[in-house]
Amino acid sequence: TRSGFLSAVAAISWFSVVLASAVCAIELAVSGTSPLGVALPAMVGVHALIGIGEAIITTVVVAVVLSARPALVGSYDLPTIPHPVGGEIR
Repeated sequence: TRSGFLSAVAAISWFSVVLASAVCAIELAVSGTSPLGVALPAMVGVHALIGIGEAIITTVVVAVVLSARPALVGSYDLPTIPHPVGGEIR
């Protein structure tokens, strides 16, 4: 559904920012620039908030594109196929 797709867009947008900040904190710790116990909470905490803005902006843009030109979002309307156990998969 459209709402499910946009919810996934929001969640993955937020997660990508948080994951990137965690990886950066790990790189800082490995390089010896900052201890992991300091870098990880600081980076992830701040970027969890930044990720909310990223999720809002990305979701709004994707929603507008879906309304105006849905063909541009190739994975939105994939055909479903029957699943051998039950239900459908895309």
